[in-house]
Amino acid sequence: MATQAAANAAPVGAVGKRLTINAVVGIVTQFLNLASRIIITPYVLAYISLQEYGLWTICFVILSYAGLSAFGINNAYVRYVAEYQARGEDRQINELLSTGVFCMGAFCLVLYGLLLVAVPLVLRLFTIAAEFRGLATTLILGTALAFLLEISLGGFKGLLEGLQEIALTSYVFLATGIIEVLVIILLLPLGFGVQGMLYAYIFKTLLLVALLVWFSYRKFPALQLRLALIRRESLQHLLIFGGKIQLLGLLSIFIETFDRVVTTSLLGLAATGMIEVGRKFPNTARGFSGPAFAPFIPAASYLGGWWEDSQWPTVADKIQKYGRLVLLTTIVALLGLLPLPFLAAAPTPLADRLLRPLPLVGLIAVLFLLLWGLGWLKAYKNIGEYFCGDEVRQIFIQGSRHINLINTIVFTFLIVTADRLILAWVGPGYEVAVTIVILVSVSNLIHQGTGPGTSIFRGINRSGREFEYTLVQFVLVLFWIPAMTMYLGIVGAALGFSLAAVGASCYFFGRSLKAFRLPVPAALRLLVWPCLAPVLAGLIIKVILWTLPAVSRWQTIGILGLAGLLYLLLTLVFLRLWFLSPQEVELFGQRLPSVLGRLFRGGPRLAKE
Repeated sequence: MATQAAANAAPVGAVGKRLTINAVVGIVTQFLNLASRIIITPYVLAYISLQEYGLWTICFVILSYAGLSAFGINNAYVRYVAEYQARGEDRQINELLSTGVFCMGAFCLVLYGLLLVAVPLVLRLFTIAAEFRGLATTLILGTALAFLLEISLGGFKGLLEGLQEIALTSYVFLATGIIEVLVIILLLPLGFGVQGMLYAYIFKTLLLVALLVWFSYRKFPALQLRLALIRRESLQHLLIFGGKIQLLGLLSIFIETFDRVVTTSLLGLAATGMIEVGRKFPNTARGFSGPAFAPFIPAASYLGGWWEDSQWPTVADKIQKYGRLVLLTTIVALLGLLPLPFLAAAPTPLADRLLRPLPLVGLIAVLFLLLWGLGWLKAYKNIGEYFCGDEVRQIFIQGSRHINLINTIVFTFLIVTADRLILAWVGPGYEVAVTIVILVSVSNLIHQGTGPGTSIFRGINRSGREFEYTLVQFVLVLFWIPAMTMYLGIVGAALGFSLAAVGASCYFFGRSLKAFRLPVPAALRLLVWPCLAPVLAGLIIKVILWTLPAVSRWQTIGILGLAGLLYLLLTLVFLRLWFLSPQEVELFGQRLPSVLGRLFRGGPRLAKE
């Protein structure tokens, strides 16, 4: 019996070790790749105008929707390749890959044809000025051609990830991304302008695809790609499994890009470029914690549990539930717009005309909310609301606690140094971007905290919770971004996006805490209390920066480096003294480098239990 247990434990240990390596490599390579994009941006803006940079950004807004067509299918590749490999079914892997590659190739050809026809409509949608339309057409069609090639051959990436070679694919993406940056640095001084970025992107994509194909044949020598291997069963696997994730992906991409669509239409390309500058640091910072979410899915699935008196809802139940949620969120969105006429000194004529009826609408919404909405919320205690599984509950608490701490450390530093960061990065003239950095950092700090919960709910087969959360954010974005952009301009677009993310996150936290029977006071103590350490450290850094005079960009970079080191040191000291449990103090002491680890090893322990 003991021998059998040891035999069963061995593969689990090997998978766990590979999972850890893949997660760490994913975090590091993603951070390096995103950091390279931040470093190259000032260089790019020295050679192209803000309008051209905004136009380049719009290309990838369009591509994000095209990429959605393969979002769920790529997940299906990974799942079924791993399953077939575990059973030694090489032929099924070949059938899956052949079916996916050939069908996606045909689909991408059709998609590119539709884009050729739709380019004039796209230009009108984004209100592209006449002098930029020729350039815009070239950029859109060129980036789409390269991107659709990557999508059609995405099965090779899915194959490698299904074979647990995620670290390898991360290295390939990092290497080709760095090569793209080097080509941009070479082409821009030669006068290629924004088209030089297009050529660099196409070169990177061709190299990326070639390397993924080559490594696929190296890691899976039995690989065969033939039309004769196309199977209906494989196509069903790709479409049905992928379709469950596709809708979430569609809503998420819409939410992430809607502010740029609205800003371009109402304020122009320069405003879109400014928003992109302001969002670059906060979006890059998501790479610190984002790659850590995936391991929660298999952990929750492995530990398991059950829902108390659970009954699977019918389609009619789901329609009624989501319909009520949309209606209630709409009421909240209308109420949130009521202060706008008082915040804007000079709204645009369009905004004034559209939002003049808001007070009356708001009054009606308040009465409706009191009579119906609150009653429905009180009745929103479905059967099976509480999850029974102490192990899963514990990983939710510990995971959320540590992820929240990581997010607060990163985003608090961005908030308190936003003005210096923008000055050091792109120079003067981007003051509006400072406000955007702060708004998006605050929303990302809260929004990223939902990562462990959404991953765990997927693992215990309750992805509907994530859909509710995304649906709330989707409705809030639809109302708040256009209205706040019309009244408050660029800052209004960022504010609408950020408030929608915070509101939806609060809704999700409420649902999650209820599911795991975690009262709000206990949640604040367990999940939020350690986050006060970086906040206190950030306040000290902000006071110090206030006392320093304005200096050159290079001197500012040096000041930021010193401020970052002091900020981390203060955060560690405060955590050691007041905020971490003795077990966490010991763990940090083992994980940190020897010099910093001394703060956590030995001496009196004043940390709270």
